[in-house]
Amino acid sequence: MNDEMSRRRGRPPGKPETNPAERILDAAAESFATHGSRGAAMRAIADAAGMRAPSIYNHFASKDELLIAVGKRYFAALVPELQAASRMPGSGVERLEHLIRVATAVSTAHPFDHLTMVRELMQVRREPGAESLVADGQRCIAIWHLVIRRGQADGSLRRDITPAGMTWLIFTAITGLTDPGRRADILGDPSTRNVDTLCAVLIDGARPVSR
Repeated sequence: MNDEMSRRRGRPPGKPETNPAERILDAAAESFATHGSRGAAMRAIADAAGMRAPSIYNHFASKDELLIAVGKRYFAALVPELQAASRMPGSGVERLEHLIRVATAVSTAHPFDHLTMVRELMQVRREPGAESLVADGQRCIAIWHLVIRRGQADGSLRRDITPAGMTWLIFTAITGLTDPGRRADILGDPSTRNVDTLCAVLIDGARPVSR
């Protein structure tokens, strides 16, 4: 697997080849993010993972199980980072910036895992065995809301936007930064589309409005 393919699937260039299950997850995440779980074909996933389709079933019993595994991998990376960032010292707005930075780092390191969950979490939550994904998703939302409420309480974040509204805006911005399909050069200099720009705009907008 060349460096370009590794980069597109969320692994740093030059990282040693992964085991078969990880290759399947990488290929599946890209397929789910691109085509949706219904449009993703197990044969195409197998081809992208460099194996025959029947070999996938040695690791995952079904496409639904594979989708759940992608979600578990994503939340296993994301939840501890959000928890740690939410406990950082400082004001609410400072902790919110920490959250934005770690969430962006995880999402850009695992872009197709992130986009798969954005696209498919509402669907996959109905599947048997997906209870932990639902719980992890709710845990992430609760962390964002708690940090925002504390920032509103200490006066470092504006109070005229609800925690749900602010979380939605931040999450949408992170997803736009993560999605390679939304980073066309027609949007301007790619070097400016980074977490520093994201924080500068979002954090400034989240501060109390001076009157």
